[in-house]
Amino acid sequence: MLRRVVLALVLLPVVYLGLCTLALAVYRFIDPPTTGVQLQRRVEAWLDGTPY
Repeated sequence: MLRRVVLALVLLPVVYLGLCTLALAVYRFIDPPTTGVQLQRRVEAWLDGTPY
């Protein structure tokens, strides 16, 4: 039981890092549909009542 927990705790960050690296590699060749900056600016404009 303890061995499975330790294995899961080790594999979880490794898998997460692998998925993040894969996403970065994909976004190198394909433009993302939106970004965090675009979302932030749209929400700020919405809250201020100004056009984006």
